Amino acid sequence: MGGTCRTRCRRRRVAGVLEDALLILGAGIWENDTETPWSWLAVLGIGLVMAAVLLVVLWPERWRIRPVPVPSAALVVAGGILVLASGLINHPDGFAFVDVTVLAVLEPLVVVALAWLALAAVEARALTWLAATATTYAVISAIAAIPALTGGNAPVAFLAALLGSAAIVAGVLSRVLRLPSRP
Repeated sequence: MGGTCRTRCRRRRVAGVLEDALLILGAGIWENDTETPWSWLAVLGIGLVMAAVLLVVLWPERWRIRPVPVPSAALVVAGGILVLASGLINHPDGFAFVDVTVLAVLEPLVVVALAWLALAAVEARALTWLAATATTYAVISAIAAIPALTGGNAPVAFLAALLGSAAIVAGVLSRVLRLPSRP
């Protein structure tokens, strides 16, 4: 239905590779690790090629953006707002993640877009891979927020990211499991 575990894992890795490469290159963080950005440009190029291949192979016959189940959509949007807010919350040093790079806004937009497409998916195969990608992306987002708690001493930013990611996962899973929207 949604491909083998190996195929689903590849799709999740591709999304993570692309986001990491864009964030590291866009924010100039590569300067901390290497003298030139060529290794990260190579990572970005390889990730783009992998994403193109996966999209060609798994392209749904129809993309839809509506209708979506209202309770699921509410959870996904609320979660996206919380993830966005976590990047805007100032840490004790006076800086928020968005101060480091404006590309921090990209993360909640990408995860909400993936989750929304999963909510609106018609084909079972598209629902499976979009839901797997969106939930994995949301969980990785929550894990990536752990340094805000441990190293950044910003528990509010961590909780916002954790609760936002959990809401996104709950919204997508409610659609996948086809939970009733009304009792």
